[in-house]
Amino acid sequence: MTFSFPETVNIRTIGDLKEEITANISGVDPIELDLGKCSDIDLSALQLVESIRIYAASAGKQIKLSSPANATVASTLTRAGFTERMSPEDRLFWLHKED
Repeated sequence: MTFSFPETVNIRTIGDLKEEITANISGVDPIELDLGKCSDIDLSALQLVESIRIYAASAGKQIKLSSPANATVASTLTRAGFTERMSPEDRLFWLHKED
């Protein structure tokens, strides 16, 4: 199942998306997230994605982005400090790049 993020995902809008994902994620494997439409995204969205990644790892589920982070998401990753010390797993997940 693919969870598609809307164009705007920020602290004001994250609640509904979080509720939708948490209500439906338990029976999903693999988990696919689509951030391709995101043109306004903030740290709360990145935190939601990271919490989903933690859940997937603890539940033994696979998780991936449907496409590499677009320019807006990549810019937010950089501003939030995510790209400073990306692990190989993080780079593969967010950017679809292997070392």
